[in-house]
Amino acid sequence: TIYRWAGKDWHKLATGRASDIGASDGKVWVIGGSDTIWNLIKGSEKWVRITGRGVNLAVDGKGLPWIAASNGTLWQNHGPR
Repeated sequence: TIYRWAGKDWHKLATGRASDIGASDGKVWVIGGSDTIWNLIKGSEKWVRITGRGVNLAVDGKGLPWIAASNGTLWQNHGPR
């Protein structure tokens, strides 16, 4: 289960599993089951699946994820537009 701090208490965002999570500039990204990549739509509680797979991620200062694939490839995704 994924939670977000809401100033006074924790707010549940999603039920599920994430092996990695990153956030910046209000944007949240996770690596979910089967190495799938998900993006939380800013200002909502809706998660969108992003094409591709990864095992680790980091999020840069602009809120864009850098994904490491299981074969060692590193790539950047600009998310839904």
